[in-house]
Amino acid sequence: MLPNKGKVFLDILQNHNYVDCIKEIVGEEFLVSSFGANIAKPGGIAMDLHTDQWWLPDPVNRNENFLPPGSINRKRFNYKINEDILINKDLISRPAVSNVLIMLNGMSEENGGTLIVPGSHLFGRHPDKTLDKDVTTISAEGPPGCAIITDGRLWHGTGANITQKNRLALLITFCGPQFRPQENFTLGLRKEVFLQLDDYQKQILGFKVWNGYGRTGNPTDIFLNFNNTEIGELKI
Repeated sequence: MLPNKGKVFLDILQNHNYVDCIKEIVGEEFLVSSFGANIAKPGGIAMDLHTDQWWLPDPVNRNENFLPPGSINRKRFNYKINEDILINKDLISRPAVSNVLIMLNGMSEENGGTLIVPGSHLFGRHPDKTLDKDVTTISAEGPPGCAIITDGRLWHGTGANITQKNRLALLITFCGPQFRPQENFTLGLRKEVFLQLDDYQKQILGFKVWNGYGRTGNPTDIFLNFNNTEIGELKI
C-alpha cells in the first residue's frame, strides 16, 4: 500500500515511460494489483521460482476433468505433477499480469538480483520445485533507477544476497481490469490520498468502472467516489 506512504509514490504512478511496455503485455486498460517495496537482506536465501499469474486457469482439452478456478492455489494447478507436464502444449495461457521492478540501489547477482528463466513465459506451465531443480537461471542486473519489466508468466524469484548491504527495490504489479488485485486500494486507500489523485491514478487504482464492472450503484458512473451515497434498505 505504498500510495498511502507519501506523494513520491503517487508520482511513480503517473503516466511514466514504462506504461507503453505494460500496455503491450496486458492491454490498453489495467489496474495496479500491488505496489510495495522489496528488501533483500544479507544472508537471505534464493526464493523458489514462481510465476505471478499462478491464479489464472490454464488451457484445458475439451473433455478434460479440469481443476475449478476457485480451487487453484500457488501449488495446485490444472495438471498433475508428472513427466507429462515437461511436454510443451500447443495452447498456453495469455499474459494477464506485468511487473515493474525499479532498482533503488542497483541490482547484481551478488546482492540478490532477481533470478529469471529466459523464455519461460512460453513454457505453458508453472515451475515445479522437483522437476525443475536444475533449470538454468540468469540474474537481472542494473544500476539505480533501472527497471525490469516482465510478463506475468515468466519464471522468476529473488536471488540470494551474499553482500553486506540491503538490496532495495520498488515492485509494482499490474493486471487486467477484469481481475481482482492483490491489494484492495478502493478500501485501503486513505481518503486524503484519494483527494490528491488525478483521473489516470484513479483509473489504475480501481476507482474507474470498467465495462460495467466495479460499480457501486448508478450504472452510468465512470469513477467511484468516497462520498457516494447509495440507496439503503428498501422498506414499505
